[in-house]
Amino acid sequence: MIRIILLFGFLNCLRFIFAEVAPNERMQSILDNLPKDSLRIDSLNEWALQHRYANLSLSISLAKMAGELALKSNNSEGYALSNYRLGLLYRMKEMPDSSVWHYRKALQNWQSTENAERIVNSLNAISKVYRMQGSYDSALFYGYKALEICRLDNDTANIAKSQTKIAIIYELTGEYDKAAEIHANNLELYKSIGDEQGIA
Repeated sequence: MIRIILLFGFLNCLRFIFAEVAPNERMQSILDNLPKDSLRIDSLNEWALQHRYANLSLSISLAKMAGELALKSNNSEGYALSNYRLGLLYRMKEMPDSSVWHYRKALQNWQSTENAERIVNSLNAISKVYRMQGSYDSALFYGYKALEICRLDNDTANIAKSQTKIAIIYELTGEYDKAAEIHANNLELYKSIGDEQGIA
């Protein structure tokens, strides 16, 4: 009976090991058969996102591989995206300093290409890390920077989304009047663009 239990445990360990190794082998096989570095970078960045809940360490490794390959091939968009992925992954791993560092690297890249949507996403992501740390002044600083860009682009939907994120910070700091004022303003914005979900 003890032998059966030990054998069963051993087989379970083997299954776990192969479950961890097999995806890497399949991934490498796919990467080897892709004709361009840009496709390899895109695949690595996508896999990094897909595996974040099942295997966070693997996701971080994949995003790092994407970043290294992007640097080597002068793919600035791929490099920015890999840093953005790493920002998310390190936030999930509860490593806020590393998270902010990578989000800032992504932000720098997207600022150089003037990609407004990506810039706003990066600023809001940095704001969220600070908010989760309880660093509300820094969270508001980056939140308002994101809002400023949305206003310059006259992007009503993203103005409302950015304002909602700021309102959440004010609620956390106990500044409920400011939060309520923002929510009321958002309601009018959502009505102006017919956003039923936002109104609800």
